[in-house]
Amino acid sequence: MTGREEEREELRRTWRALGIYPQLTAGEAVTQGAADHPDDAIVFAAVDGANEHATLASLHAGGRRIAAALHELGVRPGDVVAVQGPADRASTELLEGLWLLGTVVVPLVAAYGPAEIAHIVRESGATTYVSPPAWRGVGLSAQAVEHAADWGLDRVVALGGDAPLGAVPLSALAADGDPPLVTPSPAEVCCIIYTSGSTAAPKGVQHSHETLLAGVTAVPADRSTRTLATFPAGHIASLLGLLRPLAVGGTTVVMDRWSARRAAQLIEEHRLSYSAGTPFFLSTLLDEAERSGRDISSLRTFLCGAASVPPALVARATDAGIISWRTYGATEHPAISTGVADDPLDKRMRTDGRVSPGNEVGLVDEHGNDVAAGEEGEIIARGPKQFLGYRDASLDDTAFLGSWFRTGDLGRFDDDGFLIITDRVKDIIIRGGENISAREVEDVLAGHPDVDEVAVCAAPDDVWGERVCAFVRPAPGSKPTLEALADHVIGTGLAAHKAPAQLVVVDDFPRTSAGKIRKQDLRASLREPLAKR
Repeated sequence: MTGREEEREELRRTWRALGIYPQLTAGEAVTQGAADHPDDAIVFAAVDGANEHATLASLHAGGRRIAAALHELGVRPGDVVAVQGPADRASTELLEGLWLLGTVVVPLVAAYGPAEIAHIVRESGATTYVSPPAWRGVGLSAQAVEHAADWGLDRVVALGGDAPLGAVPLSALAADGDPPLVTPSPAEVCCIIYTSGSTAAPKGVQHSHETLLAGVTAVPADRSTRTLATFPAGHIASLLGLLRPLAVGGTTVVMDRWSARRAAQLIEEHRLSYSAGTPFFLSTLLDEAERSGRDISSLRTFLCGAASVPPALVARATDAGIISWRTYGATEHPAISTGVADDPLDKRMRTDGRVSPGNEVGLVDEHGNDVAAGEEGEIIARGPKQFLGYRDASLDDTAFLGSWFRTGDLGRFDDDGFLIITDRVKDIIIRGGENISAREVEDVLAGHPDVDEVAVCAAPDDVWGERVCAFVRPAPGSKPTLEALADHVIGTGLAAHKAPAQLVVVDDFPRTSAGKIRKQDLRASLREPLAKR
């Protein structure tokens, strides 16, 4: 164990001694939740379908059946299982079953294509892949069967009976009797969530039962709060948004994907009072309520994060009777800082709140030294929710400064101790809460015959927060078009949201003395039109 690892383990021992970490696994937490609040409800709302009501007791019973079926198929404790699909009842019961079996879960974003999945499955070591047969016109199970050998899968399991040839329909497996429930150490890895960062390939973020449950079970559900869960499956926010009601109860409505039209309808129908999501979710919800006349007056609070939050959006929500505030965190370290409903409007509009209880935050320069009070620096953080490390351990060398996680974001503290995120060191684009690696898109676009050189940056976007902008120096005699480049990106197997939404054709790029493209100049050119508004 390195000095850094010893330091981090010492911190975890402290958090255990203080009771910050519950002595539970995820499987034990959901089992306890079903026992304590058997009749509490989760409503699964399909954007293109009907609502499905489920109690915690019925979900847990379904999870036990799935655990028994997967054990019969050969899935064992410690196995790594990739799960792709929407946030619906079937996927929720699957998560319960996998944790009851003591497996390591790898949630995949439903929109991920073969290119992303190939890397994730191989690196994570997943030997089992589970999904619905199809999702929004994409044959997920058939796609996995086609690539199973290349991805290193032992089995492909379909949630449902309509499985393609080569996939095992879960419904065909016997699930009688009690599954062999396994209780691993709470300190062990229980999930690996992949996030695109400054490198081309998605990075596997390893969370233990402890880091995932820290804070989840500490506060009982407020019975007066009725929650709308908006984040799509495959994200840390979605996982935590499901785990909390499963463990502590309450009333929650879970959307299988975002739709402002459906969200407004659900808020009106169920008189929902709290939600959280990206700025895109909040802005489009307000647009929809104004357009349709839906009554969303029951929605009193909305936590906003996962992307840059425009101050005007918080002000607009306030005018609509919704108290909104910003939160800051990462897949590696959720909820580093957060505002609260009682903060003054100016703080909710222009800061990312105070450092969350149990966390520590520092600001350092490019050499890792503390910056002076009031100055901007890279944000480093540590706390009980901090991940264990990347699946590719070599990435940890640059991700940590001792026991501190280097976020790659720049920030400063105001005079009242509120954190303000000012910029990013990492070269990523955050579109509607989705992290997109600029290099990943650049590598694909560089293979287009019309492209001689390319640089991809984040362009400001009033709806999504940011969009993918491609600066292209064309190949001689070529005239690249946005449509052709976007089709090329999607055609290679990347998700559609990674395709460029803006194209700037240049004769050459601004460069450093070493010949490197000065991306900060490109980003500044994209911000100039905003400054003139």
